[in-house]
Amino acid sequence: MSVTVEQFADLSNLVIAAAMEPGRWQDVADALSRAVGPQVCTQIIGYDTHTNSAPLAVASGYDPDILKLYQEHYHQQNPYAARFDDMRVGDVVPAAMLCKPNDMIRTAFYSDLLRPMEDIYCGGGTLLFREKGRVFVFGGNMRAKDQDRYEDTWLSLCANIAPVMRQSLEVNRMISGLSFENWALSQHNLGSQTALVLIDPNCRIHYASAEAERLLQAGEVMKTGLFGKLQFTCEEAHQVITKQTGPLTSRCAPHMRSLAFKTDRGQRWTCRVAGMDLSQLEWSPFGKATQQQGPALLIALKPESCRFEINKAVQVTFGLSEMEADTALHLAEGMTAAEIAESREVSIHTVRNQIKSALSKCGCRRQADLVIAVDRLRTTGAHTAPLSAIT
Repeated sequence: MSVTVEQFADLSNLVIAAAMEPGRWQDVADALSRAVGPQVCTQIIGYDTHTNSAPLAVASGYDPDILKLYQEHYHQQNPYAARFDDMRVGDVVPAAMLCKPNDMIRTAFYSDLLRPMEDIYCGGGTLLFREKGRVFVFGGNMRAKDQDRYEDTWLSLCANIAPVMRQSLEVNRMISGLSFENWALSQHNLGSQTALVLIDPNCRIHYASAEAERLLQAGEVMKTGLFGKLQFTCEEAHQVITKQTGPLTSRCAPHMRSLAFKTDRGQRWTCRVAGMDLSQLEWSPFGKATQQQGPALLIALKPESCRFEINKAVQVTFGLSEMEADTALHLAEGMTAAEIAESREVSIHTVRNQIKSALSKCGCRRQADLVIAVDRLRTTGAHTAPLSAIT
């Protein structure tokens, strides 16, 4: 037997649909379980720390009690998994190559899980991805009595559908990353070219945008330390962030707090942090199946231009006074009116009046609109001074 061209086209369309809607991977598993005639118990499992859209774990055809027993007692005692490290991406491997049948039938794994479902120890699968931070496997268990007639068809289907699945998982990665970045940028009025990092209360990195990955690899501003923890090269900034992880993540403060620091090369950076509880968001940019569901700290990082030049640009562009422009810049950096007043040693009423005047001159109704307008001007790069001008 073989899968017809029409059947394969339908399966491919389902996989492509899962690229845009990750929730459709269950539909993919269901369809594949019926594709070769007799039911094949299918599973698509894996994780991707780059996007936190994983762990992906969908299965079809298994008895729910068997799945529960596997999750509770056998997920770390899977005889097939012992040979996963020997697999190469793209190889299609029969189940018998992962664990010989004579060895399998002597295990409790077989007695408790496979035998009760009519000896589903045949079949096989393929490794879709195995790289730093990302592993995905697809496969299926078939009854021994169906092996001679259907196993080759199943393995051929695995080989043909795997490239489509890999492509869709790549799209999942791209969309998940873009969803989070767009959400974070709009949620906190951050400018473009902002490096975004999400860490847990122990400073472990759970997400890094493309710009953040670039900075982490360069290691001049921040880097990945032991056990995947975020480490700033500026010790003062690192201490501040470390102190913030506890109180901010525990309170899940929704507003941004701002700090500035300078690297050894003299470049100044603005760093904003905000605590959040991902499990309480009405919509999570990571999707429903995320490893990070509790408190987290969002860190937004971008280089500062020469503040004097930026202030002048804001004055000229929006017709603001020097102090009004300075206030607008502080708002764009995430400071509150009270924090601005404290830093200048003036009354909060003075700062509020400056904000009101700046809003009027810029034609903005809300502070958020003013922040967006100022931040857009800051990120154009037209007024960036050389490093020697930064103090």
